[in-house]
Amino acid sequence: TAALGALRATAATHLIAVGDAGAVLRSGGKTWHAVTSGVDGALRGAILAPAMWIVGDGGVVLTGDPLRRVGLGTDCDLRTVFAHGADVWIVGSTGARGGVWRLSDGAVAEKWGSC
Repeated sequence: TAALGALRATAATHLIAVGDAGAVLRSGGKTWHAVTSGVDGALRGAILAPAMWIVGDGGVVLTGDPLRRVGLGTDCDLRTVFAHGADVWIVGSTGARGGVWRLSDGAVAEKWGSC
């Protein structure tokens, strides 16, 4: 019943959708299954490769299967996540503050901005 805001796929049989109220849905191509996120805020971005990463409001970062939280040390709303090679990049902003994080091996390697 939650609004969905992001959809990512690596193939027609490997999809993820995220949205309001911590909604996470995964599909193997024919049916969708709810995944427990453990959060109730909005989730705004997701990727499936090199691994599943999900970001959302209030600094929420989730990864793994089952999902677990990763701390970035921010309460900014995280808007999107993408991968470049083995690195995962996260972009966030709240009001006039913004930030970018580069994660390597699942940990913060670099951070820019005031978030």
